[in-house]
Order: sequence, then structure tokens, then C-alpha cells
Amino acid sequence: MSENFTLPMGFIAAEVNIDASGFYGTGRAELPVLVAALRLHFRCPKDSGACMDFRELRCRVSPFDGTYIAGSLPAPLQTLLTSGQESPNNLVHLQIEIDRTRLAVINRLRDGGDVKLRLDFELLADELVEVARLKDMRASAV
Repeated sequence: MSENFTLPMGFIAAEVNIDASGFYGTGRAELPVLVAALRLHFRCPKDSGACMDFRELRCRVSPFDGTYIAGSLPAPLQTLLTSGQESPNNLVHLQIEIDRTRLAVINRLRDGGDVKLRLDFELLADELVEVARLKDMRASAV
């Protein structure tokens, strides 16, 4: 499964690929952690002077009815790209802490079988623009 992150102008700035076998559990009995191994592909628009600073990735976990179960810890990305650059195949391990109450909710949803959960990703990225280009953008907007 893959998901895209699109800028308002329609440019796909990032793509995350999720493999079901990339999920595993770790941590202690008191605080289990679900880890999602994700592959990210970052892109920067080809505009002259464009720059994208990909800072962090987060995730909310819920069943498909939208009820919130858990959220991930912010995963730092620290990827800076300039005009037209791409950075494929970035491996990120997203950690989702699950306490006993949340684990009980997941087990109740499983009901002895498998459970499918929804992951809603949030990508924090800054689009950096040259000051001279910013003036041109304001002039064209008027």
C-alpha cells in the first residue's frame, strides 16, 4: 500500500510505501510498542530556487470507524532537497506506543482473528522560497 503527500499546487512531494510484513512489536510488557517500517520517497519541485525541508512524520491509528486508538511518536526525517532533487528509498521506523487499555481495544476488535487498522499520516515539511521569488509570487497574485 502507498500514500502520497501532495502540495496545494498538485505536486506530489512525498510518497510512503507500507508493507504489511513491515509491522512488528517490541518494547516491554508494561508498554508495548508497534513499529511500522516505512519507505519514503521525497521530491522537490523543479521550480528555480525551490527547496523542501522534510522535518518529521507522525501517524494516528484507528479502526475504520474513525475512533482514535493511538498516535505515533514523531519520527525525525531531516531531509533537505533543492530544485528538482529526489531522495528515494528512505527507511523510517515509526513507533506507536500502546498501553494496556489500547491493547485491550485492539484485542476486542480482533475478536480472535486479524484486525485491520487505519493509519492517518501527517508529514511536516517546509517549503523554502527565495525572498526575490516571494516578491514575484505576490505581484502575480494581485
